[in-house]
Amino acid sequence: MLHNTTKLIHGSAEGPLDLPSASIDAVITSPPWNIGRNYYHADDNRTDKAYRAFLTRCFIESYRLLCESGLLVVGIPEFTKHNGQVTYFPYLFETLLAPIGFERVAQSAWIKLAPNGQLHIGTRWIDGVTTASTIHSISEWFLVFGKRMSTAQRYLASEIWTVQVVKDDQHPTTWPIDIARFLVSKYSLPGQTILDPFMGVGTLGCAAVEGGRHFIGVDTSSDFIRVARTRISRVQSSRDEINSVALNLHR
Repeated sequence: MLHNTTKLIHGSAEGPLDLPSASIDAVITSPPWNIGRNYYHADDNRTDKAYRAFLTRCFIESYRLLCESGLLVVGIPEFTKHNGQVTYFPYLFETLLAPIGFERVAQSAWIKLAPNGQLHIGTRWIDGVTTASTIHSISEWFLVFGKRMSTAQRYLASEIWTVQVVKDDQHPTTWPIDIARFLVSKYSLPGQTILDPFMGVGTLGCAAVEGGRHFIGVDTSSDFIRVARTRISRVQSSRDEINSVALNLHR
């Protein structure tokens, strides 16, 4: 029975990463949104020009690593407002990724619920007006890009997921595990290799290993990598125990 491999890299998504070209089946990630969040170790308050340049370098490296039929799935807000500047993220990523060679082939969305099950309002525009200096949309979009449109036709169907947000003291922007599971199952196949170049504390890695995928995670924070390694190891151990029991039952 296949043992899924995990590799965690202390480094930057900008690369160059010590990985072979065309070795990744899916890049699934959510880059910093440049709204001044405290990531403890990374700059989330760049100028617009510096932010675009940073993203360009990151996704040029992702393009190199993706196989010809590979997919890039990017989790972004619909919009943000920070220090008076409004950014419409779908347009930003369309215009930024197209020159690299990516074609947009699909999208899905996560409608965020508060822990009480109600719509997660947070800080957002109400009738076009807000006094908050930093706001973002209550939904997160997952834009899906491919190197070749013809190889990604099976992913064109869009989905909307309604899932409660989670709070994690170890990271300011953690995906719920159910969102990570949805992304892994929809945009990759068992046995394939997933890369998350903005791994954080490894929620996607947990879902990848749980779903029988190989996983490579990258982050600039050694603290996040330590947490991710612990979390993913627990999932791998549980999966190995389940596989062992299943194997013994079939003997």
